[in-house]
Amino acid sequence: MRPNPRTLSHDATIADVRRLFESSRVRLVLLTRHGTCTGMLARNDIPPAAPDTDAAGWMARAPETIHVRSSLGDAHRLVVSQPEGRLVVVDDDGKLCGLLCLNHAGTGFCNDASPCRGGDGAGLVRTRWRIRRTSGPLEHRDGLLVAPEGKRFALGDTLSLPPPGDDARWLVVDVAAEPGSVATGIVTVERLG
Repeated sequence: MRPNPRTLSHDATIADVRRLFESSRVRLVLLTRHGTCTGMLARNDIPPAAPDTDAAGWMARAPETIHVRSSLGDAHRLVVSQPEGRLVVVDDDGKLCGLLCLNHAGTGFCNDASPCRGGDGAGLVRTRWRIRRTSGPLEHRDGLLVAPEGKRFALGDTLSLPPPGDDARWLVVDVAAEPGSVATGIVTVERLG
């Protein structure tokens, strides 16, 4: 989740939104009223010839939300169903907590460790490891992820399992049990950095 996303008052004008979009890093602006997100505007929502009227008039629909305590699995299932690949994260009172965005590869969420990528997924290193359970420590050996009994893997987990001479970290993007087995499974990971 990205805490503190760019926001403007629900009463903001198109000129206010355009000022934020002057920064190439800003691709989306959330409109808020009393801490509650009332809508979102992306760059392509506002035509270049749009008059300087209220920005809220250009919102197509209310934003989809997810509770801040929802599981990563639930969040991933919901965010992939959204055309924009974004969810507004809210608390018990419906107040804005942050923004959850699907990365361009569709494999996980944008964050400081795994920023959004270009649409073609260039540079993405993704692999699948079979999970084998043992009584020993967590390690990676020849395509096997050797894990202690009881170790659970979930979407969004970060694993530091470098092969010798490599300091890579891996983000878990999918977990599946092998058919007919509770002792083994497959974890799909994406290399971070």
